[in-house]
Amino acid sequence: MKKRNLRILLGILFAISFCFICGRLYGFIDPLGLEEHPDVILKKDEYYAFDPQTILQDAVEGKPAQLTLVPGEPEIQPSDNPVVPWRQADYFQIVDAIYLAIWGETPTNWKLEQFEVQTNCTGLGLGYQRMDLTFYRIFKDETTGKYLRKKRDIFIIPEKELIWVRETEIFPVSPLELRDIGLDVKTIIPAEEALRIVEENGGRTARAGIDECTISATVHKGANDDNWLINYFSNHSFLMLEVDAKTGQIR
Repeated sequence: MKKRNLRILLGILFAISFCFICGRLYGFIDPLGLEEHPDVILKKDEYYAFDPQTILQDAVEGKPAQLTLVPGEPEIQPSDNPVVPWRQADYFQIVDAIYLAIWGETPTNWKLEQFEVQTNCTGLGLGYQRMDLTFYRIFKDETTGKYLRKKRDIFIIPEKELIWVRETEIFPVSPLELRDIGLDVKTIIPAEEALRIVEENGGRTARAGIDECTISATVHKGANDDNWLINYFSNHSFLMLEVDAKTGQIR
């Protein structure tokens, strides 16, 4: 009987100790913002019309982009608009102008998470007909002491004369993300060079005889060691190669 009571007492003490330790651990982890299921709040989801004939010149001159808010979600219909001769550097200048127009700042203090350019196979070398980018920053909530991540997605579609902008907040996140340096465009080869390398290493042969196809070039922080991922696709992907963003070697 005494042994049974002792086992019960030890069990109760163990349960109390376990709960105490869990509480201390939660008290340590929680301020860091490491909850398993952070909240994602949509702050902005808007479409803007723009003039592809003037936006680049405004950007070069350091002016905000001239944008017109489009109510709701527009129907994206096929367009006969001519292709734009924009390269990677042109798009980044335009992004600065978009930032100025929408947020009143340039993305200088924001980190670049990923960007992607697309072009039609038949228009390869003439410029990119789309660019998608994601920027982010980590902020500290002075009230709670926790950290939140603000993310801004920009989709530029010249053919449709549309820009789609999304802004979200993820709360809370780990302050360890403050150490992220994001992508440094200055240290990686441009999309033009990555595409040239792939064309010379199977791309030109792979798309021969295919009337309609698209090529995308993507670089994403933390994915594929921050290297270019080049994808040729029509109804399905028929060539995918990885290019070292620093050396230009096929991986």
